[in-house]
Amino acid sequence: MKGLSTNLASICFALIVVMLSMRVVVGNAFLSWCGSHLFPLYIYQRLPMIVMLECLGKDFVKGYPILFVIIALVITCGIAHFYRYWSIK
Repeated sequence: MKGLSTNLASICFALIVVMLSMRVVVGNAFLSWCGSHLFPLYIYQRLPMIVMLECLGKDFVKGYPILFVIIALVITCGIAHFYRYWSIK
């Protein structure tokens, strides 16, 4: 019975988000850029994490998790920005 209530709560949350997004326009330059570069962001987000984990080790990730995420985010955004120059058409 718990699973049913959780699913209903999730459906209600999704409906509320959809209804609010129909009324409130959330848009800025960063969100527009992320939307136009969605494919490379999604596909290549894990590459910097794997490389940093192999090069810097697990101790760095455990000791500085916020720095790890920030560095991975910056590198992923760089990859997404330059993706159109090396993508196969």
